[in-house]
Amino acid sequence: MPAALLAGRVPANGPFDRHAALGTLAAHSVAGVDRVDLADGSFTRLHRLGGRWRPLRVTLDDGGATWVLGADQSGADGSGDAADAPSEPDEARWAQEITARVADWFDLAADLGTIDGALAAHPVFAEQVRDRPGIRVTRFADPWQATCMTVVGQQVSLAAARLFTSRLVQRYSPEVRGGDLRPFPDPAVIADAPVEQVRETAGLTGARARTVRAVAELFVAAAGSVPSPDQLGAVTGVGPWTLDYLAIRVGHEVNAFPASDAVLRRLLMAEGFTDERGRFDAASASAQWHPWRSYAACRLWASDQPQPEVPAPRGRPNPAGTSLSEPGSSR
Repeated sequence: MPAALLAGRVPANGPFDRHAALGTLAAHSVAGVDRVDLADGSFTRLHRLGGRWRPLRVTLDDGGATWVLGADQSGADGSGDAADAPSEPDEARWAQEITARVADWFDLAADLGTIDGALAAHPVFAEQVRDRPGIRVTRFADPWQATCMTVVGQQVSLAAARLFTSRLVQRYSPEVRGGDLRPFPDPAVIADAPVEQVRETAGLTGARARTVRAVAELFVAAAGSVPSPDQLGAVTGVGPWTLDYLAIRVGHEVNAFPASDAVLRRLLMAEGFTDERGRFDAASASAQWHPWRSYAACRLWASDQPQPEVPAPRGRPNPAGTSLSEPGSSR
C-alpha cells in the first residue's frame, strides 16, 4: 500500500466477532476490486476522496477497526483532467467521513446487548451467542456494487456471482495506476452499455442483463443516493429476496429476513422448523426473532461459514480518531 495519508481508529460498542466479518468479506470479495488478507485481518479497496481514488485499508480486531488511507492513486482513464482536479486534503473532514463509513460497514456502533440477549433466549442461537458474542451486520462498502452483485447472483451460487461480477469489472472498470485494485464500474458505464454486451461480458442470461442495466439506470438517476426499495422493486427481475437481502447488507433494517434464501432455508429446516405435516415456511419460522430478524439472519449465515483462521493482531492500534504523522506520510 502507498504511503499513508491518514489513519484512524473505530472502537466497537461492545464485543465484535471479527471472524464473522472477515468471513463475509472473503465470501463476497470481487477480484480486482477489493482484497481480503486473512493473515493480518485486513480489507482493502479504493475510496474516492478529493477527486482521486485512494486505497483504504481497514484492519479488524476484537475491539473494532483501524483504518489507513493511502496517498493519491490517480486514474489512467482521464479522471485526472481539469474537470475533476484533485482538491487539497481536508484531513479533519476526510477522517470524520471514513470513520463514519467504517463504523457503518461493520455495524460497530450497534449496542448488541439487547439484540444478543433476545436471540440467546431461543435454542437456535443460545449456544452461538454464548460462544460467539458480537456477530454484527457486515454491510457492503458500495451500495451500487452490492445491488449489482446481488442481482447478478440471483438463483446462482455465490462463487458464480463473484465470477460474473469480476467479468464486469475487467470490462468496464477504469485502470488505476500505482496499484492492483480498480474501482467498481460506474453505474453510468453499465447503463450506457448495450444489453447484449453486458450479457456476453458477464455470462448472464438476457433477462438478468436487462435487470442489471435497469438497476444501473436507477442509480444514475439517483445521482449518488441509493434508490428506494419501491424503486428497486419496480424493476423486472428484482424480487423480495433481493430487497430483503439489500435491506440487511446495504440498508439499516434490523428486522429483514430473506425467507427464500437457500442457505437460511436449509439451516432452518435442519433445525426442524416444519409443521405437523412437514411443511416449511421460513418467514413464519423467523417470526419468533422479531424485531431482530436481520441479526438472526447474519448469525445463521455465520454458522454456515467456516471461521477464517486469522492470527491475533500484532502491536497496538492507533488511538481513536488519530491521524498518522510519521516517516513516509504525506503530512
